Amino acid sequence: MFEILKIENEKIVSHSIVNREPRENEVVVNNWNGTVGEPITYYDENYKRYTDIELINKGLKEIPKGLKIEDDKLIEMSLQEKYEAGLITLAPTQKIVDNWIVEKTQVEKINEGLEELPPQFKKENGEIVSKTMEEMLADGTITQDEYNEYLVMNYKQYLDTTDWVVIKTLELQMKGEKVTHDYSDILAEREKAREEINKLEKEV
Repeated sequence: MFEILKIENEKIVSHSIVNREPRENEVVVNNWNGTVGEPITYYDENYKRYTDIELINKGLKEIPKGLKIEDDKLIEMSLQEKYEAGLITLAPTQKIVDNWIVEKTQVEKINEGLEELPPQFKKENGEIVSKTMEEMLADGTITQDEYNEYLVMNYKQYLDTTDWVVIKTLELQMKGEKVTHDYSDILAEREKAREEINKLEKEV
């Protein structure tokens, strides 16, 4: 019994166990561990297969796509390496972070012209922040009427949050008790707020 490989045109074309003498183009092997169809250059003189790394180093085989040699081992490339090698493509809005494909930030998209900056926002110190109402009025994002409405809303909110001063003062007076705390500054601000509301509402 012989374990034989048949070789034609420098390739291994078959592997078999036969009960006869080897013929022309057949070689005897022992416990062969290889792949039929591969060239004999992939094997040493005893038909032991070279490792993939050895074949690559000998120039007999190319590095498989998506892999690289590191410390004499074939390992998978990082996403960044695959991207740089043209093996993967990214959408314009995507980037690679920590070997993951993620969406770019809104600031990055705006900086790269992929998105427009909304009119109520601005770039400041590399971040997108809201404009103040004064800035939006100055650059025409809002009208004077819209700005006035904003001021009226703020003044009314101030009155709502300071109503407790009036209520507390009235309660003390109704009980005949003396108001010991000075609320004059708050009361003056409330009066000013009412005057501004009346003035602005006439303008709106």
